[in-house]
Amino acid sequence: MYLNTPDKMQNETPLHLASKFGHYDA
Repeated sequence: MYLNTPDKMQNETPLHLASKFGHYDA
């Protein structure tokens, strides 16, 4: 999971993460 890997979160775009999580707060 991305939560378990902070490094991966940085690598991925916030928009992509938000879309994946469903928290489109842009």
